[in-house]
Amino acid sequence: MKTLPFFQVDLLTETRLTKIATQGFNLNGNPSFVKTFTLQTSDDGVAFNSYQKNGRDWVRERRRA
Repeated sequence: MKTLPFFQVDLLTETRLTKIATQGFNLNGNPSFVKTFTLQTSDDGVAFNSYQKNGRDWVRERRRA
């Protein structure tokens, strides 16, 4: 199974997020950016649950061309 890149943030207390933003950059003259991402939450940092909308895993896709 392929392991995808991820980053984990511990907000220390239960926190409501209202927005998540990503920002691309140029790498050796080539644009580099996040194309899609999903969001998972956890109460203990061990067992994670995917954020769902209408009973399906939520996937954010890039909006700009």
